[in-house]
Order: sequence, then C-alpha cells, then structure tokens
Amino acid sequence: MFYRGTYTLSVDPKGRIAIPKMFREDISTNSANTIVVTMDVESDCLLLYRFCDWEPLEKKVMSLPNATNNKVRMLQRRLVGSARAIELDGQGRIVIPEKLKSFASIDSSIVLVGQGSKFEVWSETRWDEMFDSFSGSADMEEAKELLQDLVL
Repeated sequence: MFYRGTYTLSVDPKGRIAIPKMFREDISTNSANTIVVTMDVESDCLLLYRFCDWEPLEKKVMSLPNATNNKVRMLQRRLVGSARAIELDGQGRIVIPEKLKSFASIDSSIVLVGQGSKFEVWSETRWDEMFDSFSGSADMEEAKELLQDLVL
C-alpha cells in the first residue's frame, strides 16, 4: 500500500492514537498487525513503518560500515536504536512511547503525513510551524522548479 494524504488525529488521555481505518487492514494483513515507530533523522518528527517495510530498511542501515564512521553510527543509533515495534490494539490504536512523544513534542494532537512506504508523525503545532515557514521560502521556490521538471 502507498501511504498518501495528511490526517489530523487526537491523542487520547492514555496517549493512544487511532490509525486511520483505511490503513488498518493492510497493516493487519501484511505486517502481522505490527508497526514500527522511530525518530526521523532530519526533522523533529517520528516515522511510522509497517513492520514488513521496516525490516529491510533496518538491515540496510545496520549493514553500513560503521567501524570508523561516527555519522553512520549516529544514524544507526537514532534510527534503529530508537525504533519500537508496536502492535495495534483491537480498535486499531497504538501507544507511542513517552521518549518518542517527547522527542517529537507530541501532546493532544498529531498530524500523520503519508510518505509512500511510511508515515511521518508530527505534533500538530510543529507541523503547522514547519508548513507555514516553508510557504513562500526559497526552499518552496526550489521545490516548484523540481515539480516543473516532473510535469509531463
């Protein structure tokens, strides 16, 4: 399944979020009802993968030569070291571990952003700030130029 779209979700008082219903069957069928949540290496958000998509990525990251490369070791520590496999409960909810919630500044509302084989999980506040700062920026102009090259 290709994850696309943006979904604003509430975090309940017990810290649970409900995965949108349209994705639950796919996660259940193709990933034994298990997802992996980890820290992003570029932004202050979390990444959410189906377990079946996470395993090959994890193997690739851990096979990088790291004996003398501190950047590779830091990547492995952040991406794999912070990863947690979480099973969806009967209502399709997950509990994001406190350490990960703290890293991403998640409180009562999140934004789930489809990115193909994964979702980004943003605090709603950080998402709005990031999105607003991108609009009208030089980065936005570069993105528009890239998009023009892709349009047929």
